Amino acid sequence: MLQLDELEGAYRGKSAVLICGGPSTPSDLRRTPWFESALWSVNIHGILMPDISFIYYYDRHVGTVPEIRKHPARRVSHQKDELLEGDVFAGICPDFGFSGAHSVWIAAYMGFSPVFLAGADCYGDYDTDYWHQYPGGKEERMRHAKNDHADHWIPIAEAVKDKAEIVSFSDPLKEIFK
Repeated sequence: MLQLDELEGAYRGKSAVLICGGPSTPSDLRRTPWFESALWSVNIHGILMPDISFIYYYDRHVGTVPEIRKHPARRVSHQKDELLEGDVFAGICPDFGFSGAHSVWIAAYMGFSPVFLAGADCYGDYDTDYWHQYPGGKEERMRHAKNDHADHWIPIAEAVKDKAEIVSFSDPLKEIFK
């Protein structure tokens, strides 16, 4: 198992696309250079994409899901006991409280630039919480104001070395990362 600090700056000169779960994921992906970038699945949200390089998860037991466990991508997580040989323990990453923010910090720490956020909009006036969910499946816990959710991204924008290198297609996040 690798420690995250062993990979500081290792991917300088390469872009990353973080595939989050929001309803805008498919349209956001079309706006990124995904075919020439390192693809990251944030939790399970991108594992259907071909050529995923990294899977980041914060929540305990995500790494025990068979589709994640058997996936050839390198797993990156704070859950050290769930990682396999060749995976990356993200213990030095500050705790931002959710996987999307951790993924941004880790990708930037590893030197990826720019870092594109696809589907970082699990909130708002959509029929679903996630791009891969059936219409009408909105969870009550996700029903909060756009700006309230966006405010959770402010600490990550303050923590990365160059927030202008984080590219989001979500209007509230564009403001935070400009």
